[in-house]
Amino acid sequence: METDNRQRNGHNTQPSGRRPAERYSEDRRTTERRSEERRTSERRTSGGSSQNRRPSEDYRQSTGGRDQHTQGRRPQNRRPSEDYRQGAGGRNQHTQGSRPQNRHPVREYPQGRELPEDERKRRQIEVSRRKRAYMAKKRKQKERLIRLISVLVVLLILLIAFFFFNNVRSRVYVEINQGPVDEQDFAVFGFMKCKAVSGFDEIDYTKVGEYPVTLKSCGIKHTSKVIVEDKTPPVVLGQDVKSALGNEVAAEQFVASVTDDSNVTVKYDKNPKFNKSGSQDVKIVVTDESGNSVKLTQKLTLYEDTEPPVITGVHDINAYLGDGISYKEGITVTDNISTDIQLQVDNSQVNLNEAGTYTITYQATDDAGNTTTVSAVLTLEEKPEGYVEPEEVMALANDVLDEILTDDMTEGEKLTAIYDWCHRGIGYVQSDYKESWTGGAYIGLTQRSGDCYIFFSTAKALLTAAGFENVDVIKQDTSHSRHYWSMVNTSQGWYHFDTTNFRSGARFCLVTDEELDEYSHSHEESHNRDKSLYPATSTEDYQFE
Repeated sequence: METDNRQRNGHNTQPSGRRPAERYSEDRRTTERRSEERRTSERRTSGGSSQNRRPSEDYRQSTGGRDQHTQGRRPQNRRPSEDYRQGAGGRNQHTQGSRPQNRHPVREYPQGRELPEDERKRRQIEVSRRKRAYMAKKRKQKERLIRLISVLVVLLILLIAFFFFNNVRSRVYVEINQGPVDEQDFAVFGFMKCKAVSGFDEIDYTKVGEYPVTLKSCGIKHTSKVIVEDKTPPVVLGQDVKSALGNEVAAEQFVASVTDDSNVTVKYDKNPKFNKSGSQDVKIVVTDESGNSVKLTQKLTLYEDTEPPVITGVHDINAYLGDGISYKEGITVTDNISTDIQLQVDNSQVNLNEAGTYTITYQATDDAGNTTTVSAVLTLEEKPEGYVEPEEVMALANDVLDEILTDDMTEGEKLTAIYDWCHRGIGYVQSDYKESWTGGAYIGLTQRSGDCYIFFSTAKALLTAAGFENVDVIKQDTSHSRHYWSMVNTSQGWYHFDTTNFRSGARFCLVTDEELDEYSHSHEESHNRDKSLYPATSTEDYQFE
């Protein structure tokens, strides 16, 4: 019976060399020690301090140095036995100030005592479980590492593919007239080289549009586009405008000049009041074909206009039957306000097939309705004997121009060459020929001699053949003598052009009214004239470049 109880309680049935009472006493002390250690651990965990103090000295004396409730048992404050510390590895695992890691604490057995069978199996199972858990943890870590490496490899492959297949820009923008573009402008990464294949020669950098091109990078062909765009607004120079009250002024009249790479439109930002006298600010919007716009503010002055235009250059005309007549040659119109006035010519009374005298009427009307009318007389005669057709004279004049003019000459150099050919190349000889300028020019171009009419006619032919606008000027007072010369229109204004070879040696190549009048007053009014019939010259001397 004793043996069965010992086996039932998990004790070793083999004799251990100690008496039963000793073994029982030892087991009981071990149990009490563990209970005390567990209570100590709980007190430390709960933060209590008074329970950990040792009993006071008088209490120990009153109890004979030990707790009356633990008589015959091991004192609570006694240190664990040496054999227990050795068996527990020198410390109690359950008194480290923290909860044991194992849910079910492992029993401690004295050193040298054989573990019961169920305890040994339980420990083996626990060891096996921990090993499996450790291996499972390692396996999961390995799987996570493999997945991480796989993701990194895929990302690296995608990055390499991106470098090779997406290292060329699909579009490159360039401002109009700012090309050409460089091949390397298409490289997304500076260290990747791009080489042009096709399409670059077809790009028109002066025209807005999209132009496809082909490039090669890393051995792969890419199709891209060069987009020529216009992001630059027009450069506009504005001007103030004066006009008659009630006259609608176009927005374009406020623009003196505009510079842009495309056509522009000009409009009002807000329409001004054309029935309001005085000055007002007007906002003008100038927009190019790409939508770039610029605004400018100019001043519009409106006032009542009662001053009519001025017509200059109107003179009597002598012509022959069958000749072409230029009614507006040398005639100009000016006004104090209006800038674009149309000159109307009424020649309804003229019969070009019948000799006679006819009246020609010139009329000009400004924006305010003020009108000026000037009349002239057209005399048509039969062609005299020896008349020369204008075409024949122009042919002779062009032959002379081919000898004295070159394409690289300036305006002033060309006019000087014509003047010198007449002034030095024609000898002055008194002549009574005054029938037609074509006949006089023919004499001057072929015979190279004659009086002032021959000089005038020859210069007229050369100026006309060279493309210079000119006007015939006739001396007003002919009681003493007659005289003829020309006025020529240049890029700097009108100037007098008298090629006659005077005895005084005077030269009148592109001179002003002031210079000519000064000479005329000192030489018996040699060049007096009705100035209202001719355009006024510039007040500045002609600047020869």
